Amino acid sequence: MTQKREPLCRESEFAEIIPSLEPGDVILHRDDRFGAVNWFIGGVMIHAGIYVGNDLVVEAVSEGVKERHVRHILESDYTMVVRPIGLSKYARDRVNHDAVNKARAIVGCDYDPLFDFCDAVEFEQIACIQRGYVSHRWAHVAREAGITFCCTEIPYFCFYPVREQLGLFRRRNVSLFVKFLKWLGLHPGEAVIDADMYVTAHGFDLIWCSNSATPQWSAKAGASEAMMSKISAYWAVERK
Repeated sequence: MTQKREPLCRESEFAEIIPSLEPGDVILHRDDRFGAVNWFIGGVMIHAGIYVGNDLVVEAVSEGVKERHVRHILESDYTMVVRPIGLSKYARDRVNHDAVNKARAIVGCDYDPLFDFCDAVEFEQIACIQRGYVSHRWAHVAREAGITFCCTEIPYFCFYPVREQLGLFRRRNVSLFVKFLKWLGLHPGEAVIDADMYVTAHGFDLIWCSNSATPQWSAKAGASEAMMSKISAYWAVERK
């Protein structure tokens, strides 16, 4: 049941980071006001979206893939921003430009409640659809083809060509969510990228944390050693 309270990270806090955001930044959050939902999703952070510039983020929510004001994802209980850095300056600019175009192209696609990540074959299918239709039509055709996106899949899709350079590797999904869906006779994705991986991946730098996302909190929340190391390093610099 939704708790009627204000989020821990509010606009008075996250307004400071918005002017510093760059297209291609990945924004993560966890909102414990919706605690029952969190039981079914593995990891400490549970949601991801990609910043596309002009104060806008592309993210997958229950209503589908949306482009909306970045405050919608920054306003949460625990919020982080990571930036892809594992590439040369020239390559990073080109990759980020391509990632933003990909993110905007999938706006309008349906949400994937089963976290069944697309594979290389489906990504090629998307590319073929894009080549065959003008931009305002292709998302409709993609929906008819059954192509859907969950939240953590969007940055993965956008950076798919350089996933290895950035350190984005799928893991086996062993969350309670998967077990529950299998019990219902459904077929959820078993190899996923969870939100925490955008923090721990070697090609991403943690550039901002909300005041609530402390090393102490991350340890209590069960973060991996790699994730706690990046969070601790961030706060060590912030305290100076």
